[in-house]
Amino acid sequence: MNRMESGPEGAYFPEPPAYLNRQTVETTAYALTALLKVLPDHPKIEEIVKWLALQKTGSHWISTKTTGVVITALSEYLITRKERISLEDQTITVKVNGKEVPAFSMDRSEILKGKGQSISIPAGYLVHGENRVTLACEHEIYYAMRVNTMLEEDPVVPASYRCDMPVAKQIYDVTRVHDSRGNPRILSRPFEKGESLQVGQEIRIEIRFTPDRDYRYFILEDGLPSGFEVVDFEKSTGLTWWTPYSHKERRDEKVVFFFDLLRAGREVIVEYILRGELEGSFFLPPARLFGMYSPTFSSNSGSDTLRVKP
Repeated sequence: MNRMESGPEGAYFPEPPAYLNRQTVETTAYALTALLKVLPDHPKIEEIVKWLALQKTGSHWISTKTTGVVITALSEYLITRKERISLEDQTITVKVNGKEVPAFSMDRSEILKGKGQSISIPAGYLVHGENRVTLACEHEIYYAMRVNTMLEEDPVVPASYRCDMPVAKQIYDVTRVHDSRGNPRILSRPFEKGESLQVGQEIRIEIRFTPDRDYRYFILEDGLPSGFEVVDFEKSTGLTWWTPYSHKERRDEKVVFFFDLLRAGREVIVEYILRGELEGSFFLPPARLFGMYSPTFSSNSGSDTLRVKP
């Protein structure tokens, strides 16, 4: 208990700096379980529960393992303190920038089924810049907010958030040849700025980044430009001798690469081939790298424009 610290978010048991605060969250969850067993009336229990609840990101706590540890501790809390937990039907009022969103009711029976309550705020309630959301309720509630945004910026510039891992995206012109043994080979040259493509021409997309430290479980998503098709994605093109990812997927609007482990200082290169199918000018989206269990660790490349002539 002497190691416990308190802050605005509640009480917790800190561990030495660890990846994504995982050890601190798990240690605090285990400590809560122990307190509920031996000192169920300890005055700090409510603060510990509050801290754990606020560490949740989206639908989980950092990883599958950590989520299991936290849910076990919070379940023990519900079992131990069930006579003190008062779930009441109530009406909740939400205001955005002083404008009231239609009030809604929170049904206790629905909460106990694990359904909770979800509302969407119409875009017309929002303004450019800072937006203030206020909630008024009769009893204490836990809530979370999810914001989907579009950055009004053309072109998109490279950026990193909570990490120093710049992502670079390069375009190469592709020529398919055969070596002296008749084996297919792919030759490529850097694509010049402002250069145009012909319908049916292939290009190679190369994405590079170097982790600033060791990371576990990251995802690289690269959006596909309209008018282009991915070529031979499931085949080995011979572009690289080593694949740093554990799995890759081709989807309708993007290609996705999954990484179990990224080593500090070891450059990662992924490549794939696109073919121009339609005439026109097309937006080439930025590549986006982010943590699978903590998407706030992220980095993106810049965007570009591809022009295809008949």
